[in-house]
Amino acid sequence: MRIGTRLRIAIEVTLEHPRRMRYDFEMFDTAASARVAHGYVRVACVTANTFAPRDFPAAVTTFVERVHALGAEQEASGAELPWV
Repeated sequence: MRIGTRLRIAIEVTLEHPRRMRYDFEMFDTAASARVAHGYVRVACVTANTFAPRDFPAAVTTFVERVHALGAEQEASGAELPWV
């Protein structure tokens, strides 16, 4: 792959636990129609001053759930993603 190659990056967010999320990534070379990389990152929620584990705020979990619901609605409708 050369510098300047246009990539499409897919991300899926999963709430694994009230205190932990996982972001899965897949990178595709759009010209070659090939997956060139994939991986994941786990993120934990902690209290800033003590680093004690804590649940994600309700606004975060609600947002993740809503994104999943919107994705399912869009997939069921067959509508094209606006950024594709």
